[in-house]
Amino acid sequence: MRSNSICLLPQDKRIRRRTTITKHKIRAYSKKNKGGDNLSAEISNLSINSVRRQVISRKRNLQCAKSKANSATKISNLTLTLQNQVILKSISTDLLQSIKQLQPNNFKCYLRSTSVSLEMRAKMIDWIIEVMSIYGLSQRTFFLFVALMDTYHDRRKPLWKSDEIHLTGITCMCIAAKIEEPYVMNVKVAATKVSHNTFTELNIVNKEKEIVKALEFNLLHNTPVNALDLHISVAIDSLEKQGEICSSDHWFILRKLKEGSSILLMMACYDYAMRRYSAHILALGSIYGMAMDLSLMYSCKYTSFLAKFIKELQIEQTVLDHVQRSAKDLIELGREFGRRFPGMSNVLNRNLCP
Repeated sequence: MRSNSICLLPQDKRIRRRTTITKHKIRAYSKKNKGGDNLSAEISNLSINSVRRQVISRKRNLQCAKSKANSATKISNLTLTLQNQVILKSISTDLLQSIKQLQPNNFKCYLRSTSVSLEMRAKMIDWIIEVMSIYGLSQRTFFLFVALMDTYHDRRKPLWKSDEIHLTGITCMCIAAKIEEPYVMNVKVAATKVSHNTFTELNIVNKEKEIVKALEFNLLHNTPVNALDLHISVAIDSLEKQGEICSSDHWFILRKLKEGSSILLMMACYDYAMRRYSAHILALGSIYGMAMDLSLMYSCKYTSFLAKFIKELQIEQTVLDHVQRSAKDLIELGREFGRRFPGMSNVLNRNLCP
């Protein structure tokens, strides 16, 4: 007796099964009726061709549905980007004023009272860049991760051991992803895939509670990449109003300026001594230093345009000395990065979402 159970095979496998059954039936019929070999061959070809047409049409329908879904997501992402740009232009001036009022960082090396060296911290940052690039996380998440990890270790009074930096890094990455990313990183993924079962989900959750309490729930930090985006957007908006951006070459050099400044700021995260500069000074220093470097790289072709761009940054005279000093330190760090941090090349080889 035939069972009334539901067939759980995929549609393509069902069609193949029907095709084989049809072939066997036709062959059995042709053996009984010896004169119907040609007719049976024609019938089998017709049945196979019809099945193939069904499979091809279903595949085309699936491809059309996927392309429509991809185009819809692209349009929604573009709409969100344009909306964010409009919002950013409307509030960027006020945000810059609040950033400029922040005092420079009180530089204090918390690592001296621990068993963790500066090299271990740099290796943790380099490894986190690799993890974030695999899971498609953004630069904002990376800079917030560095700020959370350093601030937590600054405020933590008891001494901590070297093996804790791994758990702290993973947990700070999860917290930063919750704040900056549209999709939250699952704790189970962090425990099994990221830490390779070195830590359990309970370990990460407990560490997250500890970090949040130590930071007194102040999880939003002014990071250098936020200040960089604000400064560049305000300067571009001002140049567009003046009609100074009038060719594709200008947009090309502006894109190079932003990409190079972002890489310099990511390199600065490796060097703990760069924490003596505030996020505002570091962002201006990266733009200032990268503008000079690009001017020399392209044989002074964009010198006048970059000078106008630097002028639109409206760097105050009181902080100009700090900006020039940070620009010099950043350029030197970029040129000597391989010697200072050997074997740590994820900042150059891995790409994070802007």
